[in-house]
Amino acid sequence: MLETSEGWIVIDTGFNAESKPVANFLEEQSAELSDIQTMLFTHGHTDHIGGYANFPNATFHVHEKDKSMLTEIGASNIETFTEGAEFTFGDSAIKVFEVPGHTEGNVAMLVDDVLLMGDSAMSTKKGEVLPTESKYTEDTELAATSLKALPGKLEAYREDIAWVVFSHSGPIQGSESLFELAE
Repeated sequence: MLETSEGWIVIDTGFNAESKPVANFLEEQSAELSDIQTMLFTHGHTDHIGGYANFPNATFHVHEKDKSMLTEIGASNIETFTEGAEFTFGDSAIKVFEVPGHTEGNVAMLVDDVLLMGDSAMSTKKGEVLPTESKYTEDTELAATSLKALPGKLEAYREDIAWVVFSHSGPIQGSESLFELAE
């Protein structure tokens, strides 16, 4: 979640049927799920989009290649994006980078100085970056190739990335482990 001068932005709803973790956090901030106007998705798997119905006033932003995953579960008010999309909310900027393979429309998002990888990769306890396990990935070869190409897309932001955050493993401070993939 990202607090901006234009309100809260949620990136990936998770799969919790009632979005309890998000609802609890918002309650601590004197806000509610119905206050959320903008949601961004790293990809269309259910564990990332499953709580969409709990956000009745939101516009859902997803890569055009994963839009059908949202419509199949009944979501509407969907806007799509592609490689290079940029969103600006107050003082916060979000840049989108395609990393296909996990799904066709899988992306990473640079949110200010934090790179949100979604399921594009995983981290190890040693701070290494590895491709997401093949059993969870639609096209393992494409996912590995896309992940290896990602540092080239991020080169201009290399010094700005303070954290790399993954959906299913721990975060890594700095971006060196990610850039080592391209070497």
